[in-house]
Amino acid sequence: MTTGSFRGAAAAFMLLPLAALVLAQTPTPLVLNLDRDLKIIVTYPLEVKYGSAVRVLFDITAMDNVTISKMRVRFVLVHEGGAAVLYDQAIVENKVLPAGYQIQVAVSFQAAVPQPRPPVEPFLELYMTVEYTADNKTKFFEYKSAPILVPRATYEELSSALAAAQQKAALADQLAQRVRELELKLANESGKCVVLSEQLRNLNSEWSALKEKVGGLQAENSALKARVSELESENLRLQQELAALKEERGSLSSKLSSTQDIYSATLAELNSLRSRYENLSAEAGTLKVALAVTASAAAVLALALALFLAKRRSTQPIPLPPPPTQLPSAMRPTVQPQANPGDPAFDDPPPPTTTPVGHILTVSD
Repeated sequence: MTTGSFRGAAAAFMLLPLAALVLAQTPTPLVLNLDRDLKIIVTYPLEVKYGSAVRVLFDITAMDNVTISKMRVRFVLVHEGGAAVLYDQAIVENKVLPAGYQIQVAVSFQAAVPQPRPPVEPFLELYMTVEYTADNKTKFFEYKSAPILVPRATYEELSSALAAAQQKAALADQLAQRVRELELKLANESGKCVVLSEQLRNLNSEWSALKEKVGGLQAENSALKARVSELESENLRLQQELAALKEERGSLSSKLSSTQDIYSATLAELNSLRSRYENLSAEAGTLKVALAVTASAAAVLALALALFLAKRRSTQPIPLPPPPTQLPSAMRPTVQPQANPGDPAFDDPPPPTTTPVGHILTVSD
């Protein structure tokens, strides 16, 4: 493709959006027929420049006797940050329209929102609601228009941009022609070869210097690689130590768990032994009392047996010693009846039978 054909195609391509913009800026009438009661024609552009004033014309014609209770119009600018209501009013209220009567209402507002930067690709939306009465019937109508584009550039601005682009294309053609002339001139000027040779020598010198610098950088790179290798070895050693410490920690954790289990078992056994000790202490006290009572009973039985034997050995009763309260124990006479070896009744009585007690628990035990 030649340069001229390329420029023609580019110009045609740029004219396409301009033609679409011309059609969009042309006011487009919207015709609405409400049950053959009302005819509403809304004239508004399909595209307006952001920040400019917008004028919308409402042409209302009564096809029958109609009473418009309220006709409300709302324009909303939708952008990436949300939506802003630019116009929201009732343009007709409590209006009686005979058949064939026509009214016109113009609405104007600015297509912009109060923010520091213009929004990206905003668009307008028209919301219209009509509440009216016809034939003693109240009717309600609601309408939402298609999006109305709100670009930043107008047709004139795009035309100027197209003209500037065409000028740049012409300048590019001139520069291309100039380049061809310079190439031809360069081919004819062979004397510049000497200058280029000198420049080549200079470049060779610079290349040698750069080569030496590269050698130094390579040596530094080798040193850095060695340092990196040392650091990697140190890192590996530290990782091994960390793994050993983690393993030791796991072993200590298991030992701690085992020790805690042993401690819990020992504590439970200690509590059990304490309970048994308290029970045995109580039983020891009871056994001491029972042993004292048994000893007293044995002494009484021994005394009674001695009196009985003495009575059988002698017809004359041996006077009993005074009670312990009358004579001290050191002054009590010891009475020994005469023994009769032939009579078994006079044999010494056997000692009282007692159960040997190996160990008596006391509180100190």
